[in-house]
Amino acid sequence: MPMIDMERDALPVGSKLDIGAFGCCGEDILLLPPFALLLSLALGGAVHGALLGAGVASGWLPSPADLLLFRGPTFAGLFLVVCALEASAFTLLMKKKTNPGFAPVNGLATDGIYHVTRNPMYVGMVTLSLAVAVLANSFPLLCTSFALFMYLHLGVIRVEERMLVRMFGEEYVAFQRRTPRWLVPHVC
Repeated sequence: MPMIDMERDALPVGSKLDIGAFGCCGEDILLLPPFALLLSLALGGAVHGALLGAGVASGWLPSPADLLLFRGPTFAGLFLVVCALEASAFTLLMKKKTNPGFAPVNGLATDGIYHVTRNPMYVGMVTLSLAVAVLANSFPLLCTSFALFMYLHLGVIRVEERMLVRMFGEEYVAFQRRTPRWLVPHVC
């Protein structure tokens, strides 16, 4: 975690930041996360389709018969987890009068699913991308899922965290100390 200079990075507590449509605090986010998810699925699907069209197998699971035994139930389970994560995160943000899109931030959500991860919506996006890769038995989709994770981690979350430190100061720094960025503490 980068060193935080509270005098440099903090705004007066209670300040509202309008992070605009495509960036926050003057720092651009290249592609909004929902569009990054769609792009990763489209690219992975296109490569998977091109490989299949060329007669190249691009899967990693043993056989098509595993669809009923493994891939279908796995996809369904992961999809339900994603729906629950997204709904829980959305509800908590709305209670704080904070739009989950890139809009003015009015409050810090730290309870519910935000007690388990600071980024439940991004965990949901990566999980959905992985679920699609499993359902399609597609190595290219697995690769674009990893690319999505890296983009969200480096290109979105770190930018948002700098903004949240400036906005909420020590309250957000304490939240960072006690809650993992993803689901596993001390990873990334």
